[in-house]
Amino acid sequence: MGIPGFQKYVSKKKLFKQQCLENCTLVVDGHNLLITLYGCFRFHHSDQSLGGDYASFALFIESYFDAFDKHHVTPVVIMDGSSGDKKFATSLQRHKERLERAKFIYRNGKSTRGTIILPLLCSYLFVQVGSKLN
Repeated sequence: MGIPGFQKYVSKKKLFKQQCLENCTLVVDGHNLLITLYGCFRFHHSDQSLGGDYASFALFIESYFDAFDKHHVTPVVIMDGSSGDKKFATSLQRHKERLERAKFIYRNGKSTRGTIILPLLCSYLFVQVGSKLN
């Protein structure tokens, strides 16, 4: 779950510092990585209006993780798992928000700035590619 305004705060305070990683393990928020990768993919493959080009996106994911491999960085990708009833309300609310964003895009023919609606099987594909790469 994101922290509203965190990215803007960190950028404004210039707290980001570029690091060269080698020979280490890196823990990654899987869902945020998926959104980021799909946003980059969509930017470079503009015809995504009818859903996903899953084969091309799978190759894009693989090439991203190949960069880690070249520097001997082991990514540990954590996908947000279910915790039973504890997270159900939050999960339901997020799904409702995604549905509202999709309706907005459908009605207006375009999305608001920064809005990404993932194709239906995108999360499944991300996990499958990750599992294949181990």
